[in-house]
Formats: sequence, structure tokens, C-alpha cells
Amino acid sequence: MNYRDNLKRLTFFAIFTIFSTVFCYSQVVKQSAPYENKLLNGLKLFVWTDPTAEKVSVKLRIHSGAAFDPKDKMGVMALLGEILFPSEQSRDFFTEDLEGNLDITTTYDYIQITATGKSSEILSIIETISKAVVTPQVTAENFKLVQTARIKKVQEMEKNPNYLADRAVAKRLLGEFPYGRTAEGTTESLSKIDRADILFAKERFLSSDNASITFVGNVKPDFVYRATRQLFGNWTKSDKKIPATFTMPNEPDLTPQKIDFTPAEANLSSAFEIRFATRGFARNDKDYWAIRFLADVLQNRFRSQFDTRLNDSVSVVHERNLLPSLLNFKISVRMADIVDPSKGGKIDLTANPTETLRVPISTAEFEQTRAKILGEIDQKPMADKTLDVITYKLGTVKDEIQRLNSVTQADLQRVADKLAKQTFVSVTVAPASNKQ
Repeated sequence: MNYRDNLKRLTFFAIFTIFSTVFCYSQVVKQSAPYENKLLNGLKLFVWTDPTAEKVSVKLRIHSGAAFDPKDKMGVMALLGEILFPSEQSRDFFTEDLEGNLDITTTYDYIQITATGKSSEILSIIETISKAVVTPQVTAENFKLVQTARIKKVQEMEKNPNYLADRAVAKRLLGEFPYGRTAEGTTESLSKIDRADILFAKERFLSSDNASITFVGNVKPDFVYRATRQLFGNWTKSDKKIPATFTMPNEPDLTPQKIDFTPAEANLSSAFEIRFATRGFARNDKDYWAIRFLADVLQNRFRSQFDTRLNDSVSVVHERNLLPSLLNFKISVRMADIVDPSKGGKIDLTANPTETLRVPISTAEFEQTRAKILGEIDQKPMADKTLDVITYKLGTVKDEIQRLNSVTQADLQRVADKLAKQTFVSVTVAPASNKQ
């Protein structure tokens, strides 16, 4: 490539970078002025008015999640989230009467209720959610209902080698640290939980000053505020905040771990799951965006080490959590893809992820991943960005976007150099019949 071609390429990247930064920042400024208020009980409220929206979206987030599950009773916080709307009938109201939907998500760091419906039914949505969280029906009948449903769900998950591999590598790397345990619970741990555990978790975490609520749609902020104040006003505050502080895990066992499993379904009879993982960064770490960029670069590099037909089966994921979690190199492959000569012959699955960290980050790699991440963040709803800022203690959305835009190629290289010196654990999950 001659000097003129190099100059053209650098000029293009410079223009593209400036455009991406200005576009992303302008989008944030355009969307970042919600109506904001706080009730006397500490519940934080945000409203974005969109006169063109036919539906309204309401998100209520409890800023504590499965990281607080007792060690031997994983799944308590997931059950707490589900018991707020314990039956199908309680959820069908949103689809049948409000022409929307209801979803409850529990992660390590939060429980979130997401409800949508007709804008004209905003009062019914607020009232229904308030009843669920202010006066939750943690009855013996409801507890048994959600416990049985979750055990059944987890039993199905535990038959999947992809799930088994993810859980095994997290356990291997992080041990009894909260992110080394499963947020979903296990069949065994869920069976140990009783109704008193849910009541205890409710008293500790389901409180007004540990929650935020957002509204997006064709709604009037003053009406939403008055309705929320009226219907959530008697939601009690917590006696004390429970900080997310846990003892960091010991150094992991670096011996490669092999797990045999007996597939319950024919289409899983030849599935292999391979994981390589090392410790990552907390969501509020100053280098979070650098490792987020780097994970995308590493994914492209890691895929290039394999036959192109495995591109969709190879990924690199940096877990987003309040406390340091893990960077996970994942391979999902079928036996036929490994040995079938008609598909290109045998595939070598012994690639070492640390090799991808030792290659210097190129300008092309940096600009490509930067454009991708900026696009993804630009598409993320402002309500989610705002809730994340509170959950992960990030300051403001504007500050976070500025941190995102300030990431440099040198930052990625510095983080890559650091990760290359860390230890990796490896786990392979394979059908027992294919043990080698």
C-alpha cells in the first residue's frame, strides 16, 4: 500500500471517528432531558414524553439482585422477582386488557419489571405494578407456584451443555464469589428455599429507596408523578442499605476441567462446549469501555483461528456486573463439524485465547469495533441507560457517554497487555459417549 492510499485511509478513519462521536453525543443530548423527581420515600422517577408513541413502557428496577442469594440457596432473588406476579393470570392482564406485555428479569445486580400497554391505560399499569411491589402476596400458595415453575425451568436448562459450560467455567474461575454461582438457582438449591427466605429477602431489598421507575410514551409527566406519588407513596423505605461487598475469590485451579454429560435430546448427542475464561472488570471500572471494545476485537481474532463455518459458534463475552466478573471465550461445536471431511476436514479446537491478546491492536481493528459499539449504545433506550447509571453507580448518562467516547487505541492495548499476564481457566463439556 503506497503513501497516498495510507493517507486516504487515515483521513477516512479520522472523519468517521469525528462523525461517530458527534452523532452519538448529539443523540444523548437530544434524549437526555427526562422529567425527573423523587418521592419522599426515596423512589426515583424519570419520564420521557413521546407524543407519537401508541404504547407506554414502564420499567421498575430494584437495585439488588442474585449476588445477594445465600450461598446454599441460589435462586432466592429470582423467586422474589417472580412472586410479584406469580400466576399466568396476573400477567395476562397486560396482554389481554392493556394490549402490551409484562417481563420480569433477575440478574446478579437487579430485579426489573418491564411492562408495556396502551398509553391511555397508564393509570392501570401504575396501579397494577404498585400493588405487586408495595403489598406483594408472598403466600404459601404463591410461593409453591413459583418455586415449582422455576425448578422445572432450571431442570431444562441443566440439560443444555451450553448452560453447563458457562456455569462450570464461572465456578472454576470465581468459586463461591457471587458471580461464580448461578443467578437462576439449581434444582438442589431451589428445593432448599422456603417461604421464610423470600419474606426475608423482601424485607431487605424490596424497598422504595432501593428502586427506580421510568416511563416512556405519550404521557404527561405531571400526571405520572401524581399517580406514582399516590400509588407508591406508602411503599416503605429500608432500615439500612446492604452494600454489594464480597470477599474476592482465591486463585483458581488451572487444571483443565472436563465434564461428561448425558444428552437428553438427540440434537445434543454430539455437542461440545469449550470455555476459556479470565477475570474481567467491574462495570464502574475506569477501563470498562476499553475491555468492552477489546472483547469485540478478540472475538474477531478468535474466530479467525478456526474454520469459517464455526464463526457463529465462537464468541468472546465480557460479563457486565457491578463487581469484577469474567471475560469468557466460548466455543460451541458439533462432532460432525469437527470430523466430517465433506465440511473441510478436522477442526483444531486447541486454539489458545492468550495468543489473541499478544497481537498489537491495529488502527483498523480499533475503528471497526468503535463504530460497532457506538452504534449499539446509541440504539440502547435512554431509560435503560439511566437505570444502569443508578445500578452500577456511574455518575450520569452524559458522563458515561463521554467516557465511552474517550476510549483510545492505546487503552485497548494497555488492557490487552494486562489480560495477557492473567491466568485462564478452561472447561470442556462433552457427551459421555465421546470421551477421549
